[in-house]
Amino acid sequence: YITEAIESSNFQAMMEHNGNGEDKSKNWKIRIGKGGNIYSHVNEVLGELIPPQERDDQDAWIDETTMMVSVDIALNFAVPNKMSGGKNFQHYVHQAGAYNRDVGLPPIFYSPNIAMHCANHSCAFASWGQHAHVPTIFESDILYFTRFRNCGDGVMEITQGHYNTAYKVNDRIKLTNTP
Repeated sequence: YITEAIESSNFQAMMEHNGNGEDKSKNWKIRIGKGGNIYSHVNEVLGELIPPQERDDQDAWIDETTMMVSVDIALNFAVPNKMSGGKNFQHYVHQAGAYNRDVGLPPIFYSPNIAMHCANHSCAFASWGQHAHVPTIFESDILYFTRFRNCGDGVMEITQGHYNTAYKVNDRIKLTNTP
């Protein structure tokens, strides 16, 4: 069960569209997390469109969200991790933040927001993506940029991009998952 305290540590902004017409299927409300990712999308007719957060408080809204994920496929699972019983390190940079399944780490770490601007039916966010699996030997060099715009009549526009700030020649993102 996810508590309000956990949600409040992730919540950053909310946008909604409530048309004046009788077509309630065009009404929506989104809640946006620290990483600039949608973690709740409610349609007045269909209800919640994001999977329920039935995971424990160690990774609420880290996976089941609308977010970007960047992967260096050359480094993913290529480096042995002696701390995890022989499993190799994973190289997934989540827009939402890092899983926390290890004892002794803080409960949840959402990707830090570095910029936010909301005006004229639009909200834009920039965040510093985090490696999903911690501890890790990799650095997080990805900046995520997301803009949500209420276009009216129930239409939402989402614009996304990312920038790899890595200075190392061998740190290359070759795969990006986007909604």
